[in-house]
Amino acid sequence: MGFALAWQLFYWAFFMFRIRKRPRNLAAALPPVSIVVCARNEDENLKKLIPALVGQKYAAEKQIVIVDDCSTDDTPLVLAQLRAKYPEVYTTTIPGDAKFKHGKKLALNVGIKAAKFGHIVFTDADCLPASDNWLTLMMEGYATKGKEMVLGYGRYAKRPGLLNLLLRYEAFWNAVQYFGMAQALKPFMGVGRNLSYSKSLCQPHGDIYHNGAHKQRHPCREQQRVSTTQHAKHHSRHHRQPEEEARGDFGAQPKLDGGGIE
Repeated sequence: MGFALAWQLFYWAFFMFRIRKRPRNLAAALPPVSIVVCARNEDENLKKLIPALVGQKYAAEKQIVIVDDCSTDDTPLVLAQLRAKYPEVYTTTIPGDAKFKHGKKLALNVGIKAAKFGHIVFTDADCLPASDNWLTLMMEGYATKGKEMVLGYGRYAKRPGLLNLLLRYEAFWNAVQYFGMAQALKPFMGVGRNLSYSKSLCQPHGDIYHNGAHKQRHPCREQQRVSTTQHAKHHSRHHRQPEEEARGDFGAQPKLDGGGIE
């Protein structure tokens, strides 16, 4: 019993003590960025998400790429209306095909290829920024030369009930592990609703996706910019996320906030 407790404490300490705050580099020049969102039947969520992304306070140019992945609701109409209102919004559509079934990685690759800037931030259609500084805080992760990827943290919103408590704990503990391992220079995953990497990671080897999951082609010795995410009580209607993107979190309506922890 004593050994098991000691091992558990060591295990926690190994990850927790690696996650630490670092001062923000306010003087760093922020790069232009493309925000990629894949959406399937997310008409109502997009009405909230796109204005929130447009409203991000960001010193450089930004592009918002929305991939309509075979939607059968009013998503095309909503996107047409929002595209006319916001010039930084670019939309592309994957038409439905009864003979050809695909997962979300196809939509992600379409979004990556549509991105016109060298840095990409990914989030989901059922997400909302909790702060208008989220994008800035994520992109400050590239202030150190040579960084190619920035990891974000997605947490569940606090709701009544034991299940919600367990889900929030799982999301927190998963984040502690992947941030801790990344700080140990052994990164193994990130959450696709709050993740950024340079487009150059995709190009030397073709698509970055393999077997439905993000694969890190390089050691990825990046700094980790932590963002918080809040999920509402309903579940996402989009396809199941790749394992490395979601790792047990298929919730909806997250809020992203650049938390400033690295």
